[in-house]
Order: sequence, then C-alpha cells, then structure tokens
Amino acid sequence: MPIKLIIADDQQIIRQGLLAVFDDERFHIIGQASNSRQLVEQAKALKPDLVIADYSMPVFNGLEACSAIKEVDKNIKVMIMLDEFDILDKGLISDSGADACVTKDILPDELISIAQLVYTGRYCIFPDFIRCIIKANDGNDNIGKSINLTQREMEVYKLVARSYTNQEIAKKLYISEATVKSHVSQILKKTGQNNRVQAVLYGFSKGIFSPYSI
Repeated sequence: MPIKLIIADDQQIIRQGLLAVFDDERFHIIGQASNSRQLVEQAKALKPDLVIADYSMPVFNGLEACSAIKEVDKNIKVMIMLDEFDILDKGLISDSGADACVTKDILPDELISIAQLVYTGRYCIFPDFIRCIIKANDGNDNIGKSINLTQREMEVYKLVARSYTNQEIAKKLYISEATVKSHVSQILKKTGQNNRVQAVLYGFSKGIFSPYSI
C-alpha cells in the first residue's frame, strides 16, 4: 500500500514542488495545508502515515504542530523541513517528537529515501544538523561521558544512533530483541531522555560519540 502523506508549507510554490517530488506510486498525497492549525486538523481527520511540514508556518511553527499531531496519534511520522539548521533551537526537535529534520536544499531522491525510512520506523538527523549540535556544545564533551554505560549498552547506543531498529540490532549483535529493548531502556534511563531521538541528540551533544565514530 502507498504511504499516505500530508504536505504542509505556507508557500504554494514549495507545496507544488513537493507534490511533484512525491508524484510516485509509493506515495498517496491525501492532504495539503498552508498553516499549522490546518495541518493538525487534517492530521486528526485524515490519519496520514507521514507528514512533511515546514518549520516556519503561520499560527505556530512546524515543531509545535508536530507535538500536537503526536498527541493525537504518536504513530503518525513527522518530517520537518528547514531553510537552515542554525535557526533551530537544538533541543526543540527532540522535545517535539519529530522523526526527521532536513533542510530544503535536500535532493529529491534523498527526500524520498528518508520519507520511506521514516515510515518504516527509523528517524533521520541530517549530518549538518548534528554538526550544529556539536558546535553549539563545544567544551561539554566530558559531561556525557560520566553516565557509565556498559560496553554492550554503548554498542547498542551507537546502532540506535545509526537508526537501526531493535530487530536489526538484535540480528547484528546476536542477541534477543528483548535484550535490545532492555539495553535501550537502560540507555534512556542513564541519559535521562524520554525517547530514542532525544537520546541520540544527547549522545552527540555531550560527546558520548561523534558522527565519525558511528
């Protein structure tokens, strides 16, 4: 079945561009929104699989819309598009529950690939965004290194950062999926984070690992 998609951007030319990108048998566009309130209303009524939303929209921003959508149905995947990462408070993406964050200069093929990955339960934090996080937290590298992860938890943590699912981690490390879930729970507990995206952002920002070590 095609992925049911809602596109939200206050600029019609951007929406038209996204419509062209996703004019594909793998996707079915069920709605368009020009502001965040309209987006949330459509998400409630139409129950999409995936939402692609501009960060800068009238009424309230895309991440606030994402939070509202996740309250309605946490299974709806949300991708946020930005003009540039530097405009974004680095903590907001994880707090909102967004599943992906990309810039508008992304190539169409890359956007399609990320949309498909996000739909399957993965998340995407583009390298440019990670670099912004690291730059914003220069000097804090030792803060996160005191959380006392075991060697196995660190192995799992790095695979989580690479967007592996629990099932994929289990196969790669030759352990059960239940064991992976237990390790992930410990990682969230030790880092003090509520979900996998928050934990990954925390790991990058505190110097627990770098984009080059995963």
